[in-house]
Amino acid sequence: MLDRKRIFADGLKAGFKQGSENYLCSFFVTSISLGMAKHDFNFQKFSLRNFVDGQDEEALFQALKDPEVVKHMASSGISRADCDVIVKESNSHWQEHGIGSWAVVNNDEVIGWAGFKIWQGSSFELLVVLGKSSWGLGKEIYSELIKLGRECYDLKSVLVVLPETRKSFQYIVKKAGFAPVGRVEFNGEFFQKFELKFKD
Repeated sequence: MLDRKRIFADGLKAGFKQGSENYLCSFFVTSISLGMAKHDFNFQKFSLRNFVDGQDEEALFQALKDPEVVKHMASSGISRADCDVIVKESNSHWQEHGIGSWAVVNNDEVIGWAGFKIWQGSSFELLVVLGKSSWGLGKEIYSELIKLGRECYDLKSVLVVLPETRKSFQYIVKKAGFAPVGRVEFNGEFFQKFELKFKD
């Protein structure tokens, strides 16, 4: 488990660049009684914030229900109940591991879901799932998540799992330094697994 207190202290000092602007890792403690610090990040074109139970489920469902979005997920479909589970499990993941996934927000609207999820032990999967109209932000969100994983959460590596049909995105992650490390199957569909190891 990650040391949340150390991450909080180090995160306030950590900075990174995007283009010509500097961004500071900003942490807002909003629910000490639950043992979970909310970690919100604002970028030029989008924001990442913790999901709000009872508020974000419907907006997430509206963003992800398009069949074109579903076919890129490890799922045969998505329902409002699935989005209830995503929000609940995301917040539980933060409480248990000190890291997790966020609602992706643009113009005060939830447009998707992105962040980190523990994968078989101590490895973390980097995930980005966006509504179709926001797919153009995918590459930028991946880039910022990689910086967050390395600079703010002290991860040693991250995994990306992509459908074998997404050849163009597989090319992008390889170009970004990810190496193929295997093949997995979900719901009868095969996915390629890639890993990016951070240098010490």
